[in-house]
Amino acid sequence: GGVEAGVAGLRRHVDNDTTVREHAAAALGHLVRRCRHNQALARKGGVIEALITLLRQYPDAASLQSKASIALQNLVVDNQSNTKVAVAMGGIEEVISALHQGPSRQDGRRGSGSPTARGSSGGSGNGGGDSMREKFQAKGRDAG
Repeated sequence: GGVEAGVAGLRRHVDNDTTVREHAAAALGHLVRRCRHNQALARKGGVIEALITLLRQYPDAASLQSKASIALQNLVVDNQSNTKVAVAMGGIEEVISALHQGPSRQDGRRGSGSPTARGSSGGSGNGGGDSMREKFQAKGRDAG
C-alpha cells in the first residue's frame, strides 16, 4: 500500500534531487499520523531508519529536513515501540542537529555557527540537547 510506496520513494532515488524524497517523507508523515497500524507497518518496513538516514545525508536540504523530522515525529508520538527504535538509531541527535541547522556555511558544517545556535550560553554547550534527549528517553521508559 501507501506505506510501502513511500519507503520506496525514500530509498530509490539515489541522485541528489531531494524533491521526491521530500514528497515521500511528507506522504509517510501523513499516513502514519495517529494510525497505530500504519506506524507499525512503517517501523517494520524500515521507515524510521530511512528517515534518520535522510536527516544525516542531507543536512543542508532544509525542506527535506523539515518533512523528515515531522514524519519521524508522527511515527513516535504515543508509540513506545517506534520511540525506542528512533532513540536507538540516534534520531534524537539528528532532529536536534536539524533544529540547529542554519544558513549553509562555507565550511560545509551544519548550523549558523552563532553562539546562540550552538548553545554556548553555558551548560553542556549542546543547546539543550542533553535535556531534550533525557526527556525522550524518560518518556520511552515511562511508557513501558
